[in-house]
Amino acid sequence: MFTVIAEETGFVGAAVVLALLCWLCLRALRTALRAVDGYAALLSGGLCVWFAAQTFVNVAMTVGMLPVTGIPLPFISYGGSALSIDLAAAALLCSVARETAQSAALGLDADRATSEAVPRPENDPAPPDSTAVSPVLD
Repeated sequence: MFTVIAEETGFVGAAVVLALLCWLCLRALRTALRAVDGYAALLSGGLCVWFAAQTFVNVAMTVGMLPVTGIPLPFISYGGSALSIDLAAAALLCSVARETAQSAALGLDADRATSEAVPRPENDPAPPDSTAVSPVLD
């Protein structure tokens, strides 16, 4: 499908498609860097790498740099299952971005958000103070 877009619209159309996919990857990376917890950061980062790798392999295959494979271009190539999975991945990214924006609006940072989300059991001791100096055994 990328070849059809590039053939019908020329360099400008191909550049617009690649710019939009690059923008999607950069937004996913931004979401990963601003995520509230580690799971959300890994999820967003993984989806960023997934979209970027699919785009790179499909475009490299189209211009003849890689052998022909069946990897579709995200949101553009034909195939109902690929499109539905891409839309589900975009929904996960939107969910992580919304959660990050809500926690930023409430003024929670990553450490406070995770410690307040999961209450510490009564018999579990508090974590050690990071400023305390531990004794060195000789």
